[in-house]
Amino acid sequence: MTVLAPTTPEFLGLDADNLIAIASALIAVIGVGVAAVIAQRSAIAAKKSAAAAEASAAEAATISHIERERRHDDLAPQHPIEIVAKREKRSGVRPDLYGSITIGRNYRVQGVAWDGKSFTSLNLPLLLLANQPQRFFIEPAPVGSNGLVTQEVHLRFWPPVAELDGVDGWTCPCDRPTASGVQEPPHWELRIPVSYQRPPQIRGF
Repeated sequence: MTVLAPTTPEFLGLDADNLIAIASALIAVIGVGVAAVIAQRSAIAAKKSAAAAEASAAEAATISHIERERRHDDLAPQHPIEIVAKREKRSGVRPDLYGSITIGRNYRVQGVAWDGKSFTSLNLPLLLLANQPQRFFIEPAPVGSNGLVTQEVHLRFWPPVAELDGVDGWTCPCDRPTASGVQEPPHWELRIPVSYQRPPQIRGF
């Protein structure tokens, strides 16, 4: 009598072809499972890669923004801590107070004087030229014991427009307005206090 081993196809009631088919099916199932695991891991890796790329892009954008802002600040017009009004008197004419400002780069500009209640336009040219002192009227000289009315001058600046201003053009890398206009926000804005010291020998005007 022949004794069948537990692992032989005959013991399981299977012939060799059926056993091969079952083995192939098991291998296929295992393959599907492995593929699913690999696909899941690939999806997780892809998500991590996308998140890393997004974080890298956000970091690059932040660095770029910081650099643009730094450059924007570097290009801002340098200004005095205050503008000291100077008294000027012409023959037969009441004396007036004038200020002066010098900047190191060409800028388009608009300016107003502020007295604490209202604004008055300053007689500044549209274009301020680099390293050239620009004198402007502030207000009539105080009479008697009256003091200075103007408290500050507010200056609005933009980079020049080469084709309109006849000077070498330059730009700021930030996205702020680049040409002046009545209703247009400034690219830079300065608020500079104004002071005046009456000469001791002046009693009236």
